Amino acid sequence: MLEINQKIALYEQDLQYFQRFSLYFLKIQSSDYHLFYKIGLTSRTLKERLSEIQADVNSVFATPTVEVIFQLPKVAFLEPFFKRKYRTHQYRIADFTEYFRFEAFEVVQLINDFEATAFYLKTTNNL
Repeated sequence: MLEINQKIALYEQDLQYFQRFSLYFLKIQSSDYHLFYKIGLTSRTLKERLSEIQADVNSVFATPTVEVIFQLPKVAFLEPFFKRKYRTHQYRIADFTEYFRFEAFEVVQLINDFEATAFYLKTTNNL
């Protein structure tokens, strides 16, 4: 069995890894009226990641626009939570799995979840 110091070291190592990433939520709309969203992670700047996303979506839809709705730094561990919570809304685009379709009220709920999480993490000094 691992000693407590080893467990703490492993936890801190995992935490440092996850804190390298930002969780983002994007709104994507194509000129042919497809509206969908993306939840994802990046360890790079969001600008770098957006150019890749734009290229991916361009391969499927006509002239899509991508808008950043929300971004939270250092919270990669939340991505599986949001993906699991909203898995019934998953919208498959080619081989990509991080896209979702939501009703307007659901987008508001998701943004509220992000904001509440960010507020909690800031007030507990975990962000």
